[in-house]
Amino acid sequence: MKTFGTINPKDYTVQQFYASSPMSWELVSSSNGIGITAPLGLVGAVTIERATNDEALFYQYDGTAPINGDSGTYEYVLRQSLNHLFYEHNVFYSGSTLTSASAAGLPSSSYVVSIGQQFYGDRVSPGSFELAINSITPIVQDDGYGNLFISASGVGYYVGNIFYNQGIAVVAMSASAAATVGQNGIKIVNGSQVYVDYSSDVKIIRHEINVKLDPPDFNLSLYNPSMRSAFTTTGSVTQSFVDKNIPTSGSNTWTLYNLMHSEVMKPYITTIGLYNERYELLAVAKVSTAIQRTFDMEQIFIVRFDT
Repeated sequence: MKTFGTINPKDYTVQQFYASSPMSWELVSSSNGIGITAPLGLVGAVTIERATNDEALFYQYDGTAPINGDSGTYEYVLRQSLNHLFYEHNVFYSGSTLTSASAAGLPSSSYVVSIGQQFYGDRVSPGSFELAINSITPIVQDDGYGNLFISASGVGYYVGNIFYNQGIAVVAMSASAAATVGQNGIKIVNGSQVYVDYSSDVKIIRHEINVKLDPPDFNLSLYNPSMRSAFTTTGSVTQSFVDKNIPTSGSNTWTLYNLMHSEVMKPYITTIGLYNERYELLAVAKVSTAIQRTFDMEQIFIVRFDT
C-alpha cells in the first residue's frame, strides 16, 4: 500500500505547438505619417516607415536628410539597421532551399512594417502575412520561408522579406507616383489605405503524464481522520465481516480503515496531486466525474496541463 508514488520518465512527455489568432489592421497615410485607423485606440501597435539608402544626402548638414515625420527616425539609419540586423550575417530560404541571401535582397528604398510584440505573440505565423493598398489586387504575401512576393498572372515577384520572430516586414518601395502594388514593390501615397493581416502565434508547451495506480496502492488515505471513525454492526452484517476475517476495533466494532484495507469498501478518485522530490505540491488535477478504484487491475490516469 502506497500513498505516494514516483513517475517513470517514460510516462512523462512534453510537446510544443503554436496557437494562432488572426489579426487585421487598417492604416491610412497622411502628412503626419502612416497611422492606424482600425482598431481604434491602438496607436503605434503597427507602424509603417520608410528606409532609404541615400548616404550622401544623409551626411549633408542642411537638415534635408529624409526622415520619418511620425517617429523622427532617419530613413538612412533605419535601412542601415535593417542591413546589420537581418541581411549581413543571416540566412534565408528560397522555397525549401537554405541560402545565404534572401530571394529579394534588401531594397535600396523600402517600407518597414513593424508589429508590436504584444500583437504578434511569439511570432507571426509563417504563410499568414498579407499587405494590401486601397483594396486593389494583387497583394503582398509571404511564402512561409521569410520571403514576400506579389503574384501576378501566376508569376511570383519577390519584393522583400518578413522576419517572423521579430514581427518585421521589409517591402521594396516602387518608384510609381501613385499608390500601387506591382512587381517592383509597393507605393504608399498620401490618402492611401493600407491593410495588414496576419496570424499571431503563441507557443504552447503541453505536459502529459501517465499516472499509474497498481491494485494495492492508493486505496485509502492515512491522513483522513474519518478513516479512524468506529461503528458497530449487528446480525448478518457482523457475521459477514467475521467471515471475511476483517479485524475489529472491539466487539462488533470496525473502522473505515479496516473495511477499506480489506477491500470491502472501494474509494473514489477525485483529485491527483503532483509533487516534487521534496513532497512539495506542484500541480493538482481534478477529474470531471469521480472514478472508483479497482483492486484487480492497474488504472491509468492521463494528466495534461499547458504552460
